[in-house]
Amino acid sequence: MTQRRITWSLAAILFVIMLTLYLYQYDYMNTGTTSFSDKLTFIREYAKQNDWSSTQKIGDSVKRIWKKGHALAAISHADDQYSVLNVSLLELQRAVESRNLHKVGKLTGYNVLLFDHLASASPKK
Repeated sequence: MTQRRITWSLAAILFVIMLTLYLYQYDYMNTGTTSFSDKLTFIREYAKQNDWSSTQKIGDSVKRIWKKGHALAAISHADDQYSVLNVSLLELQRAVESRNLHKVGKLTGYNVLLFDHLASASPKK
């Protein structure tokens, strides 16, 4: 095998691996009828309506989805944005538990932006 063929073969293998990780991550984060970002937005909307039981229910759903798919996100996006999103989701969970409307509103918007950037095929700077 020539050096060129080896290089192209390795590049193709890496491309397939990265594509597979991206597709699995997308599948895990967009389970059901609503996406991960939409669920974060629902948390803010229910909190604004003072419906904290629904807020907690959606928050638990977000937590379950993140637990299922965060390893794939960590593998494909091992950077500071993944770490910030992980910490910010924990803060959001604490804000929902303490029923802090201001913090829930602020963190959901921040988390939606972070997640959309993390999950996009071509991140925007």
